[in-house]
Amino acid sequence: MASLHSEEVDPHYVFDITEEGASLTVHIPDDAKSDDTFHIITEVQNVTETPFKTYVRRILTVK
Repeated sequence: MASLHSEEVDPHYVFDITEEGASLTVHIPDDAKSDDTFHIITEVQNVTETPFKTYVRRILTVK
């Protein structure tokens, strides 16, 4: 799997979340530097006869 910038994605940062809920906890690596960015891309799908899927990208910047 590659990111939108054609860089290899570390498999440690790819997660499947299957529980229902409205929150997500993200652990930033200890070696992250100020102004590093982390792109969180979520895929949400409903469970119906005609499933609808949507994607949302959030960009987190280390302060």
